[in-house]
Formats: sequence, structure tokens, C-alpha cells
Amino acid sequence: MNDELGVVERDGDRWSVRFVRRIDASALDVWDTLTKPERIARWMQTESMIMEPRAGGAVHYRWGGSDECRGTVSIFDPPHTLEYSWNEGENESIVRFDIIPLEEGVKLTLEHRMLRVGDLKGIGPGWHTHLDYLDAVLHDEPFEFEPRFHSLQPVYAQVLQQI
Repeated sequence: MNDELGVVERDGDRWSVRFVRRIDASALDVWDTLTKPERIARWMQTESMIMEPRAGGAVHYRWGGSDECRGTVSIFDPPHTLEYSWNEGENESIVRFDIIPLEEGVKLTLEHRMLRVGDLKGIGPGWHTHLDYLDAVLHDEPFEFEPRFHSLQPVYAQVLQQI
């Protein structure tokens, strides 16, 4: 697990959160974990998942009940950059992943931008926990999402009080 918090920044009248992680895996393996529905479903804990692997392709996460996110892929550049819209109800934002190969492993940057300040209380600890889970999936390690997420909520709440 990684204790380095995401960086929250103002972006005009919206906000962004950015995470930078070093992951001990190949760029292709990380890319597959970000783009193959069966692998995404594991670390994002979705009930169902659609990721059409091309610019203009559909993205659809469903967590259960009516909890879902829809979007459209805007950048699909394997194994370097993936960007798509993130639409939950009336909230529209952008998610971007950049993978940079290192001598050993990769540097993975996740930026979620065009957020309302109220979105940050769930987005910050949510992406932090999902990235921890992604790393666990890449290394076939067990991971429990809920305890990690709940432990990070007060940490991110404190960060948000300081902005």
C-alpha cells in the first residue's frame, strides 16, 4: 500500500487530484490492467465493465444497483496514455492515466480533473484505494477495499479542510 496522498489543485472553478505511483510491473501489464474489462473489474470492484479499446469508444462502470459511470475514450495510446470522460449523473469530469517506463517498473500518473470541490471527499480516498488495489492485482496479492478506503477518508477530509 502507498501512503503518498494525491495532490489536490484548483483548476479554474473546478478541482483536480493527481496521483503518481511507481509500480513494479511492465508498461504493457499495467496498460492491460487499465484497459481489459476483466482486469479493470477486479481492481475497480465493478459488477460489470465495458472499455472499448479505441478513441471514441465507450466506457461503462457498474458497481451495483443504479451506481454507475459512463464515459467516452478520448485518448487511447497503448501502452502510454488512456483518457476518458467520467460521467456520474450530472457530474462530468475527465480521468487520465499516463504510463512512463522506468529502468525497473513504471511511473503511473492518474489525474482526475474538472471535479467539483464536493466530489473530492470521495474521489481522493477512492482513487487512492483503487490504485493500491491495482498494485495488489498486478502482484496477485490479496486486498480488502473497504477497510483501506475508510481509513483514508479522514486523511483526505483533513487535506480538504486545508484548501
